[in-house]
Amino acid sequence: MNYYNYNYDLDYNMSSNYYNSNHNMSHYYYDFDNNITSQYLNELFEEYYGDYFDDILSPSSKKSFGNVTMGLIHLFLSLFFMILQILVFTSFYSKRRLFNRTCFEIIFNYGIISFIQQICHIITSIILITYIMEIRLVLSFIGTLLTASYIGNMAFILLLTLNHFDIVYNVKFLNDYLKKIIYLYGIILCYILTVIIFVLLLLLSQCKKSFNFFSFRWVSCVVNLSGENNNFEKYFTFPLLSGSLILQVLIFTKILFLRCYASKKTIFTTDELKIILHTFLCFLTISILELTRDKVIFQIRWTKLLKYVPHILFIILSVSNSLFVLCFVREIRINMPFYKYFMNKNKISTSDGSVKITKTYV
Repeated sequence: MNYYNYNYDLDYNMSSNYYNSNHNMSHYYYDFDNNITSQYLNELFEEYYGDYFDDILSPSSKKSFGNVTMGLIHLFLSLFFMILQILVFTSFYSKRRLFNRTCFEIIFNYGIISFIQQICHIITSIILITYIMEIRLVLSFIGTLLTASYIGNMAFILLLTLNHFDIVYNVKFLNDYLKKIIYLYGIILCYILTVIIFVLLLLLSQCKKSFNFFSFRWVSCVVNLSGENNNFEKYFTFPLLSGSLILQVLIFTKILFLRCYASKKTIFTTDELKIILHTFLCFLTISILELTRDKVIFQIRWTKLLKYVPHILFIILSVSNSLFVLCFVREIRINMPFYKYFMNKNKISTSDGSVKITKTYV
């Protein structure tokens, strides 16, 4: 008969929950027929409980990067993305008339939520480099804030998609002033939703997150011995992403229909289409991250390097809004300080004292 046994030395806390920081695991097994290897057992155990016991499994078999290397990657990405976000903010303030358009007002507030995420990522990278594992309370607070702002991102994407739907389908039962008021309330509701989720996550101990120093990802603080993940986030992510997906499909269906069958081919300007594409790519980035976390795209835990992909995507997600804005929205790009600097560098003085400007396509 085949059987194996795990011997756990676990500290059981007063709240009857297992926590990552309070256990020390060792295992042995017996197999008299098929000689199952310990490596197979480790992988089998990791498949069900890896999220909770990564920090006490063998580091040599689990880590492809050291904490300093991964922390530096984490820090450089976060700093670069934060600088990019600040440049986008300066562009908005140098051209305030952009706030007269509802879509740019939503994009700006979306950037504020993303900026909060970038601050959290920088603090996490510093903790990872210094390898301070004793500040579980701080890590739990950061993880909770990241989760709440992540759902806030989805709310802003849904609101931005709704704005594009309004433009594409030319909804006329409300005048422009009332629409602007409604979208302003929508922005406020996105912030309120983010705060409510943050408070709920702080109050519900089973929903708190902590950073795992060996798998380099955010995991639940509470061990669920049934092997099932906490689905609290899904109550928000699924409706928000589903609503965005439905609106995105309707928007692109209308655009394709108008481009193919309308007598006047130029229905939307290039700038309007680029802003719609910006929103779609933001939605696509979050969708890819969710599919990766749910192991729909590929199995994360059975590969050495790919298991870091979700966390890297999570960091990139904090800059997707600003990155796609810079790529597709020229009005934002031309008002950034470095753009103006390079434009000044393109000015060439001629012999008669006049200034010749070489045209630059951006």
